[in-house]
Amino acid sequence: MPRIITNIFKKLTEPEKKEIKKLSEEFGDVEFFELTQKEPDLKDSIKFILDNFNIKKIIENISLLDSFKSLLQKLLLISENKSEIPIEIQFWFKDTLNPAALNIAFAVKEVAELRNMIDSLKNKLITDIFSVHKELSGDKIIWIGFDKENNSCKIQFK
Repeated sequence: MPRIITNIFKKLTEPEKKEIKKLSEEFGDVEFFELTQKEPDLKDSIKFILDNFNIKKIIENISLLDSFKSLLQKLLLISENKSEIPIEIQFWFKDTLNPAALNIAFAVKEVAELRNMIDSLKNKLITDIFSVHKELSGDKIIWIGFDKENNSCKIQFK
């Protein structure tokens, strides 16, 4: 079951939770959880962990990919409203539905940056992971990050 875990869960209003839930419907019955850590300081960072979203299915289906982008954009916009100053919003996707777990992490400040990262991520996943079936390597964990300087995704297999 997909889960969204965030350090601003307690700060989300009921209408915001409903809107996120509605945007998440295509991915299954998404549950929300508080990211437990020492007292969250929204001046440091806002974090979202999207756990058990089927990344391969999302990347390969244009409709799901558009819905996923909309969900991430909404999370970004809600986060901007919760912070007093512009900060980076950290996203971490954990997909353990494949034999080789996918872990994708990046941080963004604005919607245009988010769109660029998702498009780059999609291309990298298709060419370097899914088309050569690296996600089927059961003894591996695939870590993917975004290099802002080179505007590209970096992959490590561990």
